[in-house]
Amino acid sequence: SYAQESAAPPPPAFTRFVNHCMNRQPCTDAHCDCADAPDQLAEHGCNTNGNFKDCVAIAMEACTKTSGCLSFAVMNDGNNFELFALNNHSSVPNSDWTSYAQVSATPPPPPPAPPTHAWGPPPALWNTLHVNGIRQVRARFPNANPQHADGLCFSKANLPGEGCDNWLSAHGSSGSLPGSAKGFRLQYGLNRNVAPATRNDGSKGSYGTFQYTIYDPPQGHPVYNKPLPDRTWTNNSYFSFWGDLLSRPANVNYGSDINKTYRVPETGVVHMFHSGLWGGWQYQMAGQDTSQNALLFGYGGYQEARGSGIKSNHYYVENLLEELDAPGEWYHDPTAAKIYFWPNTTAPLETSEVVAPTLSAIARLEGASNVAFVGITFTETRATFLDQYEVPSGGDWSVHRGAAMEIVDSAGITVTNCSFNQVGGNGILLSNDASNNTISHNEFVYTGDSGIVAVGTADGFDGTAPTYPANNDISNNHIHEIGVYGKQTSCYFQALGQNNRFANNLCYNGPRAGINWNDGFAGGSTVEGNLVFNMVRETGDHGPYNSWDRQPYLTRSGVEDGFPISDKLGLNASILKKHDIITKNLFINGYNGVWTIDHDDGSQYFNDTENFMVFGGCKNYLGCHKSCDHNVIVHPGIPERSSGNRRCQTDDNKVFQEQYHDNNHCFTQDGGFYSMDISACDRAVIDPHVYQTFNNTLYAPASAFSNGPCNTFAKWQAAGQDTGSKVLPLPKASEILAMGRAVLQ
Repeated sequence: SYAQESAAPPPPAFTRFVNHCMNRQPCTDAHCDCADAPDQLAEHGCNTNGNFKDCVAIAMEACTKTSGCLSFAVMNDGNNFELFALNNHSSVPNSDWTSYAQVSATPPPPPPAPPTHAWGPPPALWNTLHVNGIRQVRARFPNANPQHADGLCFSKANLPGEGCDNWLSAHGSSGSLPGSAKGFRLQYGLNRNVAPATRNDGSKGSYGTFQYTIYDPPQGHPVYNKPLPDRTWTNNSYFSFWGDLLSRPANVNYGSDINKTYRVPETGVVHMFHSGLWGGWQYQMAGQDTSQNALLFGYGGYQEARGSGIKSNHYYVENLLEELDAPGEWYHDPTAAKIYFWPNTTAPLETSEVVAPTLSAIARLEGASNVAFVGITFTETRATFLDQYEVPSGGDWSVHRGAAMEIVDSAGITVTNCSFNQVGGNGILLSNDASNNTISHNEFVYTGDSGIVAVGTADGFDGTAPTYPANNDISNNHIHEIGVYGKQTSCYFQALGQNNRFANNLCYNGPRAGINWNDGFAGGSTVEGNLVFNMVRETGDHGPYNSWDRQPYLTRSGVEDGFPISDKLGLNASILKKHDIITKNLFINGYNGVWTIDHDDGSQYFNDTENFMVFGGCKNYLGCHKSCDHNVIVHPGIPERSSGNRRCQTDDNKVFQEQYHDNNHCFTQDGGFYSMDISACDRAVIDPHVYQTFNNTLYAPASAFSNGPCNTFAKWQAAGQDTGSKVLPLPKASEILAMGRAVLQ
């Protein structure tokens, strides 16, 4: 029984609300008449062998003796909860219950609704201008071009002229935007970390169960006021593994950096980095408070999933008339219906091609099959950074489910020898049941967000319906200069997909990971033969490849988990994914990248084999069944790179088993080959089921070796590790390159 408390003790008489019913059946959509409170009530019910009257008597006695108790609920013989309350109370305003009794007395009037936040207008339909095929710069401060090096914000400069000179630094913020109404939390107790068919001490592990929260957007929000596209429900709610996607800072303090008073600040947009450099945000301005030196936000900040406060984040402002002060800049005042433009050309505008796009998608295929696009240029679409984004699964990223070309629930689509040049958002979207499609020999350049995104849909924990991209071939593409606006973007992004192939692609010059998988889902995908470099230029963490797998899904394509069907929603499915394979890739870490292959929170069931990895190694964090083997790993962890102290293999846990580092060639400058959390060089401490190293060839000056308390290679081997391995002096660079070529063949 649950108690509703008040300051005054109640009289001992209670009324049974006979017309009240709280159904025990779990809710499946965001606007159900019952929340998950009934199931919680059942867990805390009376132990009376199901005798309803006895349970009522026990609960009534307990409530009577509890100061402030006004009501309680008890499950009856029909598995419905009946509500009991004091005679002089006609309603029970408990926010934990979303369904109340209809009683004869007139309920008190509801509390007044909070005032609607002044969100401002929806995003401008027109936000991009192209002249003679070149994207122009919206009037901004500080001046720079986001497509050029001067407009990028390099998190760790590698070359002369790199840095964040043309960005401002925030001076903090105050207050928050109105958040969403929390609907209910989806939670399933089945834990993959203790699956009978796998060996793992998962009882101590994380990310074994599914959990998600559904939010309803706040009243009057101009962007999240309609259903998300390509989803399976009709309302406009959204999932989030993290907190509320719309609860974000309300302003940014600019200190003395801006000395102008903007006449129409509501047209402005703030582009800002996450405080931890995990991505970027865009905010529509709602005004300017000159007394507080603050730019006020109307909405935004949902372009990445985690959120944070504002500290000294780098940012710039655009689309403000007072900042129109350089050739090539333009400004649009939608209220006055005027455009201002300072041409950066000697050609007269009368003979120039001027394009003001209002479309974000040029082609959309839905329910289509066997259509080919060959040799077509897709270009000059509107920017989508203030459109809807969603958190499709448990990774850090949110994504806009849209692109210049959208392939939705379609099969056999071929896109070859096409160009995606200066599109305002993603290049290509593969959404839901997009299967057996081919994207090959295309170029993606200066995309506003990612090059290619593949995004599926699951019914909470249930991923058995065919609503995910599968068996797609993405190969031989040239993807570069991505993330002009979005900074949580990649050459290829995958969420809720399986059995896809990303092969033989050239990927470089982007703000975050080159390849990012937001979850493991059913597995079976392959990353093969790619060249990835110059990524993580504007953010932090990550590397050429990054994965998360913080929550499991039931799918029909996984490996046997050993759980009975009765534990799996009655479905013939598995909570364990297939192995994904990363092989024959040349990954070169740079800028702020840390690991070349970053298997972050909960990632499991991976084979990372026969890769040539430069300036970064393999990482395993909170996940089992991963193998880093037969790779050539060159100088991970050197202090000149952001990967300092992260070695050939990083294992940041002591629990998850079946992690292998074997048959690799690894070259270091100081003999530090492993980054592992071990406290003593002892077999009793170094679990051989967690740390499994063998048959490696390790190279260092003078054959040096050190791994924390194991300060010699002999001690390390005596602790049960690197059986069959050896440490040799560093060879010539030509010999290292020959090994790299051999492993890629």
